[in-house]
Amino acid sequence: MTGRNYDRIYKGKLAHSSPASIIIDAGGIGYKIFIPANIFNALPQIGSEVMLQTSFVIRELSQTLYGFLSAHERDVFEALMGVTGIGPKTALAVIGHLSVHDLQRSIAGHDIATISKVPGIGKKTAERLIIEMRDKLPAMFAHDPADFAVQTQLDPRSKRSAMP
Repeated sequence: MTGRNYDRIYKGKLAHSSPASIIIDAGGIGYKIFIPANIFNALPQIGSEVMLQTSFVIRELSQTLYGFLSAHERDVFEALMGVTGIGPKTALAVIGHLSVHDLQRSIAGHDIATISKVPGIGKKTAERLIIEMRDKLPAMFAHDPADFAVQTQLDPRSKRSAMP
């Protein structure tokens, strides 16, 4: 049976954290949320306020929360779960080992080697991921933040002198 996803933002006090999961105390109720490994170091201290974008995955035998620092990470996680052979744990590993930008570049550049470095992803799964995701990611993120970068150059005709 395929699962259903429910998106929500969870906010509360960080009660416990490990590289694989955290517990958020929200109004006296503790919510265990699985996280990608790369956000563990970005978490605040125990007892501090924390807010995560979450995906609530309901499967036949489980109901699990997965948390991310940004909605982009959450959306990519959910798109990855749509790839044949990739479940929540593997999608979480991909997000935990590759930034959204690096994943986009790897898919666009058909970089099987980089994607295959993620634990649980072999060459065939990396190829399938690239094929199934190459049209989804550009639609999800129509603009790369780098597209908005401003580059300036001094006009050589300018009479301003360069600062030492």
